[in-house]
Amino acid sequence: MTDVLKPEVKADIRKLWNAFWSGGIANPLTAIEQISYLIFLKRLNDIRPELFANHPTLQWRSLMLEGDAETVYRRVRDEAFPFLQGLAAQGEPFAVAMKDAVFMLPKPSLLQQAMGIIDKLQITDQDFDTQGDIYEELLSELNLAGKNGQFRTPRHIIRTMVALADPDAGQRVCDPAAGTGGFLVTAYQWLLKRYTPDDPAYPTTDPATGEWQHLIGELLDRAVLAGPAMDGSRFVGYDFDTTMVRVGVMNMMLHGISRPQLTYGDTLGKRFSFEHGSDLGSYDVVLANPPFTGNLELEDVDSSLGFKTGKTELLFLKRCFDLLDNGGRCAIIVPEGVLFGSSKVHQDLRKLLLTEAELNAVISLPGGVFRPYTGVKTSILFFTKGGTTKDKSVWFYTVTGDGRTLDDKRGPDPSKDDLRFVAQAYHALHNQTDAQRWRWTFSEAEQEQAQQRVQLVSFDEIVAKGYNLAAASYRADSSEAEPLDPPAVILARVRELQAQVDGKLERIATLLAEVGQ
Repeated sequence: MTDVLKPEVKADIRKLWNAFWSGGIANPLTAIEQISYLIFLKRLNDIRPELFANHPTLQWRSLMLEGDAETVYRRVRDEAFPFLQGLAAQGEPFAVAMKDAVFMLPKPSLLQQAMGIIDKLQITDQDFDTQGDIYEELLSELNLAGKNGQFRTPRHIIRTMVALADPDAGQRVCDPAAGTGGFLVTAYQWLLKRYTPDDPAYPTTDPATGEWQHLIGELLDRAVLAGPAMDGSRFVGYDFDTTMVRVGVMNMMLHGISRPQLTYGDTLGKRFSFEHGSDLGSYDVVLANPPFTGNLELEDVDSSLGFKTGKTELLFLKRCFDLLDNGGRCAIIVPEGVLFGSSKVHQDLRKLLLTEAELNAVISLPGGVFRPYTGVKTSILFFTKGGTTKDKSVWFYTVTGDGRTLDDKRGPDPSKDDLRFVAQAYHALHNQTDAQRWRWTFSEAEQEQAQQRVQLVSFDEIVAKGYNLAAASYRADSSEAEPLDPPAVILARVRELQAQVDGKLERIATLLAEVGQ
């Protein structure tokens, strides 16, 4: 929702980033982590001042009034930082996430400048919409980073997936590869939106940007708003990067989730099912955009996953299936190869989704939606665990544009956007029990445009093609084929695949050298 921030607020956030870059912290992920520590210190002073009763020199105002930058630096590094970590025993969510955190600000002048800008932002004085917007604006710098494969899923794609899954109050939601917590935050916002009347004067969706706004959930009982259904205890996430956990927890808190349940966890690893066994089979909704094209050593994979493969895109898909309770719904992004890969594991996994679940929809995304970090073409799979797809049809939808350009710049391109129709087009056909809520709000011309992107493919057709889930396999008319990506995009994708091959060849060469061959 960063478009609603005032220009002066955006300017202050830009100054904060520039201060970190010029101050010697060039890694955006490190910078946002350090910024989060300072936001936590300021926020805790504002909402829990009693915690500082015995530590007056660590109070934010005291630190701001101290004229000596060296003194402030020592207090924050040697006293305030350990104090914040120590609050973990009292159940402060961000303090719990700070375990093993490292204070990395290199010099007093940077700390002083950063604290001055954070003080000016007055984050705690804002409503949760604005607090969340400020942090989202800070996180947007990670879009430029893509460090170690860590990048944020575009918000409009997350909104589409959450609307497909349609979580309700009290249901348990999980993201097994949570990163900055975007899916969990958006699921929480969806509940507020679902229970906020769409007043024409204060619409819950901005018609110009598609952003959600004015979300107060006034139709929810106050006890529900304040209780487990909305405080975060039923919004659960895991990530194997402790830095991302800290960033994700802060993101959830600043969006109004008071008790975030985002913790460290290797959800594919051997120990996960032992340490978190109660999670398996307990979720109503699973939402995920797991890392693409990773490879694990087989001995490191949790054997309960039941597939002998190290490919993370396959293992995460199976893990999402396992996390669901019967009747639970999953929306997950997968690289296109998952849909048509010919290995036994690929085929067995697709068969599982069709015979032990109802595969509701396959939404093909255009190549380029995850640029500039990767050109891998992807799709969204949406399925319901339990039952079967037999005697039913799978709803295929081909997205040709998502409202952004499909190059590295990813600038606005509102004339090419059929992603925005996906949730309504799907639910208008399938969700007849709640037809009023899922009535079409687009024009007849837009409805027709959406329907042109839809194919209904029978279970028998899919089985006859080896459980192939690539939409192009079922197009009767080649003229309806998805337009080819620009040559530069195709070339970049080829280079990316070549780099992956080169990396694997290098690993083989290293292993051969180790055994003396």
